[in-house]
Amino acid sequence: MKDVPSWLKSLRLHKYAALFAQMSYEEMMTLTEHHLESQNVTKGARHKIALSIQKLRERQSVLRALEKDILEGGNLWTALQELQQILVTPIKAFRPPPAAPPPPGPPPDGAPPDAFPSPQAPDAEAPAAPVPDGDIPGQFTRVMGKGERGWGHGRGVMGQGDGLGGHGGGGQHPPDPPGVHGAGGDGLGGAPGLGGFRVWGGGPEF
Repeated sequence: MKDVPSWLKSLRLHKYAALFAQMSYEEMMTLTEHHLESQNVTKGARHKIALSIQKLRERQSVLRALEKDILEGGNLWTALQELQQILVTPIKAFRPPPAAPPPPGPPPDGAPPDAFPSPQAPDAEAPAAPVPDGDIPGQFTRVMGKGERGWGHGRGVMGQGDGLGGHGGGGQHPPDPPGVHGAGGDGLGGAPGLGGFRVWGGGPEF
């Protein structure tokens, strides 16, 4: 829960950091106002915490909507603001469940022709598999990649220069918001300036 204090501070609720330090990520994500009341959290604070927890649960839906908007040529600046807000939230590493073993034995003789997948043309791009539910780091990374392809080299979310917006050619774009640059560590995909992208649970740190 090492990222929770900074998240609480951004909400001006850092006085409750000690309470959250006693919880696991899963326990935090199931918090209710009733539970907070039992911990003597004030009415205004517990309502704000409950709303903030609900927003944490909705992050993957927000990221999926951002991906769709980017593919449809949506506004980059709006996407950057949404991504920046998600970056300051606690994010846990995702560990997919073990893959199911393949069925034993070769396909039976006489199987219909469409039972065997036909090879794709060399230049055909396979459709991207959906990101599993709960994989916030994977969904975030995917949105970043879509932004890079959608707005071109140097104008994409990862870009070539510092920060989310990049410093390439391609016309004017708004200045980077506060916090996008900085010495907080290498950003996602190797673009410095994201401030680091930590995840819980011993997973990779972007």
